Amino acid sequence: MENFSKSVHQFFSFKLNNGTLVDKIFLITHMDNEAFPKESSYGLQLLKNSNQIVTFKKHYINPNLINDMDILSSELEEFNPDAIIIENLSGNFKNISKLKSYLQNYNNPIIHINLDAYHYPKKRLSKILTQLLPHCDFIYTKAGDGNLNYLKRYSSAKFYWIPHPTFSSSIVKSDKHIQNQRISMFGNLWTSRYSSLLNFTGVNERIALAKKANELFGNQFQLYGKNWNKVGLTSRECQLFEVSFEMQKYCLNIGWEHFYNYRYYFSDRPSISYSSRKIHISNPFIGLEKIIPFHDDITANNIEKIIEKSQLLIGKDSLREKIEEELYVFSQEYFSEKFFISYLIRRSIDEYY
Repeated sequence: MENFSKSVHQFFSFKLNNGTLVDKIFLITHMDNEAFPKESSYGLQLLKNSNQIVTFKKHYINPNLINDMDILSSELEEFNPDAIIIENLSGNFKNISKLKSYLQNYNNPIIHINLDAYHYPKKRLSKILTQLLPHCDFIYTKAGDGNLNYLKRYSSAKFYWIPHPTFSSSIVKSDKHIQNQRISMFGNLWTSRYSSLLNFTGVNERIALAKKANELFGNQFQLYGKNWNKVGLTSRECQLFEVSFEMQKYCLNIGWEHFYNYRYYFSDRPSISYSSRKIHISNPFIGLEKIIPFHDDITANNIEKIIEKSQLLIGKDSLREKIEEELYVFSQEYFSEKFFISYLIRRSIDEYY
C-alpha cells in the first residue's frame, strides 16, 4: 500500500509535455458512443492530434461473437503495437488461448485501466479480466484498501493510483440561465437482494442523504439514478454523457460514495462536477484532503453536515462561484483525458524499459 500511496503524489507531480510518447497504441475496450467517446479513447485521439503518438487502434470486444478473441489476437499481431491498454472488460469468452499466448510472449508494456472499485463478495471482476490480469505489467486503479487487495489476488503487476478522469466529450458550457433548482444528487442505489451484510459500506448513508435532501428541499431537489424506487424515492435516469448537462440546472450537487471508506477513492461524479463548474459536496476523500481545493468546505463526515454545507453555499453566491472556479481550473489540469492517458503511458514506458 505504501508504493500505491506514493503514486498518488507522483500523479499530481506529473507535468505534461509535447514530446512523443510512443508510435502505436492498441486499446481493448467496450463499444464507444461515437458522439461521446470514452475517456481512454478520447485521450488517445487527443494525443494523436498533438502528434504525441502516431496512431492507435481499438478493438471493441463482443461476447456474442464466438471467435472474437481469435480476431483480436490477429489484429494485435498485424498492428504490432508499442503498448497495449486493456480497459475494464466484461463478458464470458471462449477460446482465449491464442490471446493469452500472444500476451505471454509480448515484449512491450501491457497496461490495465480499472475505473471501477470492488467489494468482495458482492462486486467481483469479470471472468475475462481474471484471465487477462495475470499478463498485465501495470494496473491503474482509483482506490486503495479493499479494492487494491482484491485486485492483487489476480495479478503481480505494479499498481498505481489514477483518478476517474473527466468525461470531457460530454461536458457542456456553464450556463447560469438554465439554473432553476437548488440541489441535485447523482448516483445509483445498489443493495443486495440477499442480505444487508452484502451491501456496499456506503449504502445506508447514501439512502439517508437522499431522503434528508428530499425532505428538506422538496421540489427544489432532484435525484438521478437507478433503483431508488426500492426505498420509496422518485428519481430520473440519465446516461453518463447526459450528467454534465443535467448538473447545469442546479446550484450544486451532493453525494455519498458506496466506497467512501477506501483511501484515495475518487469517482466520476466530482470530476464531472468540477469540469462543469459545479460543486460536489460529499464524504471526505480519504488521503486527498491536502490535494483537492477547498476540501474541507465541500466534504463532511456525516449527512447532516453535508446538508448544512449545501445550504450555506446555496446562499452565498460569491463564495460558491469562487470555489467553482478554482475546482474547474484544478480539474482542467489534472482530470483531463489527455493528462490521464499521457501519465499512464509515460509512467509505464519509463518503468518498463
